[in-house]
Amino acid sequence: LFPGARIDVYEWVESTLLPSEWNATSGTTEAQGTQISGTPYAPEDDKFTLKEKYDSIKDEFVNYYYYWVRDSVIVPNAGKSAMVRQNSTAFISNILTNPKASGLRYFSITDKNKILIYNVKNDLQDSNIVLNIDYKENDNETNAHKVWKILAEGDPNIRPDSTIESKWWDSLCGSDSAGSIVPDPELPVNRRYGNAIRPRQSWYIDRFEALKEVIDYSNLVLKENQLVGSISFDNLDSFEPEPTTDSLEYDGTVDTYADLTYLHTPDFSGTVNYLVKADETANNLWSIYEWNGTSWNRTKIQTYKNTKMSLNEKNVQIAILKKIFLYFCILLVFATKTIAMRVTRTLKKWSLTFSFKYRKRTIMQVAQNHWP
Repeated sequence: LFPGARIDVYEWVESTLLPSEWNATSGTTEAQGTQISGTPYAPEDDKFTLKEKYDSIKDEFVNYYYYWVRDSVIVPNAGKSAMVRQNSTAFISNILTNPKASGLRYFSITDKNKILIYNVKNDLQDSNIVLNIDYKENDNETNAHKVWKILAEGDPNIRPDSTIESKWWDSLCGSDSAGSIVPDPELPVNRRYGNAIRPRQSWYIDRFEALKEVIDYSNLVLKENQLVGSISFDNLDSFEPEPTTDSLEYDGTVDTYADLTYLHTPDFSGTVNYLVKADETANNLWSIYEWNGTSWNRTKIQTYKNTKMSLNEKNVQIAILKKIFLYFCILLVFATKTIAMRVTRTLKKWSLTFSFKYRKRTIMQVAQNHWP
């Protein structure tokens, strides 16, 4: 390593302790017998994730904190790790920092035909040991599997590929381009989240919280960039048109999915496709269904429809609003009459009370004048 350099291996931990509390407890007698070990990445409590979990014993919600910790000498329990681990992060860090001192056998390549072998002294006995090195040349140009991708921030020429973008949008929208729910609700909870397309997985446990983050960030960008007058808003009313008969994508059309279920399928021969103009099972978007001999399967769906309501739908909405307004007016009339009657009764009561009190006071004054 370069002078002053070090190798740190971090692990993601779950704890009811804040990073500062973890840091203060680690290495003390209080930490013995627990999973507390190592140094948090941010012991100042400014970088962590918070989640509340219900404790049925305490009958209350408890705060759980998630953050990075390095140099832990504890191997997590099987239930606290995504895989069965045998080594702690401190052990791995020490091996990478000084592999020779670890006692593990390894080699390093120094030239096209030269290697250096370490920690094999006890295994060598003059010329009695033969070392064979097998290698294989891989000519297949395949993409290496990676669980991460590095992108240069602020570089307009670098952006995620279409696969990542599609998975991101599917996760945010909660459905894919075929209208299927993402993640698949039939999957076990531990298999619902990831990058897989089959089965349908999602990136987010709470997609609405993710949407909030996207919207908040978008608003920050829009706040700094004046868009009014610089872009066209025509696409706000755009929609993907229905496929034409010339596209040969379907053999017939129906208005709704309910109509599709009434078709006499025994008359069909081979694969049959139908266009549903307003699929009530998919937010009234148009869809194409395929009959496979036993059931209807949706194979295509309208990908966007910013004009959610047709002219007929708008007329229905207007009619409903008119009825609501009429009912409101009727209620307002009855309420006004009721209030008026109550006010009249109250005023009459006050008038009678005032008249009685006035007459009583007059009689008392007359009596006082005649009978001192």
